[in-house]
Amino acid sequence: MSSEILLSVILVSYNTRELLRECLNSLITHFKTSRPEMIIVDNCSQDGSVDLVSHDFPEVKLIRNESNAGFARATNQGIRASQGKYVLLLNPDTLIVGDAIGEMVRWMETHPEIGICGPQLLNEDGTIQRSLFSFPSLLTVAMVHLCPFLAPINRLLGIGEFKDHKRSQGVDCISGACFMIRREVIQSIGLLDERFFLNAEEMDLCLRAKGGGWKIYYLAESKVIHYQGKSSGPNPAFGFVEFHRAQHLYYAKHFGRIKRMVLKMLLFLGVLLRAAYYALRACLLYGEMKERAKEKCMLFRRSLQWYLSPRG
Repeated sequence: MSSEILLSVILVSYNTRELLRECLNSLITHFKTSRPEMIIVDNCSQDGSVDLVSHDFPEVKLIRNESNAGFARATNQGIRASQGKYVLLLNPDTLIVGDAIGEMVRWMETHPEIGICGPQLLNEDGTIQRSLFSFPSLLTVAMVHLCPFLAPINRLLGIGEFKDHKRSQGVDCISGACFMIRREVIQSIGLLDERFFLNAEEMDLCLRAKGGGWKIYYLAESKVIHYQGKSSGPNPAFGFVEFHRAQHLYYAKHFGRIKRMVLKMLLFLGVLLRAAYYALRACLLYGEMKERAKEKCMLFRRSLQWYLSPRG
């Protein structure tokens, strides 16, 4: 590793041409003088993303995949090609606010016990986006996934993703949309698990990092806008089903057989209840609310189909 490179920024792109353009312009504006190493791994985009990077951002290192390798595998390609002391995994559907990345680097520099750091994520309208998570347990899965009416209780108790997002703190896991890793962590625990195609790879990495003695930190003073879901492609049902597949893989990797089966059953029942809930809303409501309920119902029905298939 070259001691001259402090930061490497890695983006995985899949048909996100305009978002990618905005994100790269945001990075260039952020780093006006000393720019980091920037690497884009393109997962066989068909929307001109590769031509955009080659023509408009020639200083960016570009890795082209001949097929969609998934997020974890493509990210590992970028990490292997990088040299920075810190590696920032950044979604192309993000915009840097102020000196957010510089603040994260300075925090990591002065706190050597922190292995992974993430900023406060904001929605497009400026509201705070949920980006802190507890490692799943029987309690958190039951409270968060089993009943759609427990959100106020979960928020009051700070269960799962319902934590205080307004203060900096040590946490279990942060969102992979903007995820800074100390290279020493990667060298000590390894790269992302490439069995995760999309989702849960950051949770798996955080769990392994904590197991290796590193701390995970949420830096609320650093802010990044995240257009949530826009970088995962035009098919929301695929992303929704992939979320559940990734959760199952995570449980299979880190839990014993009995606990794993209970957790899977809780997830299945949660999907079943929500499918019924949104189906009822679709029958009773009118106009735009009816259409939103129908869309939600479709997503949960697709997840149910996956659970009942041999793959599930």
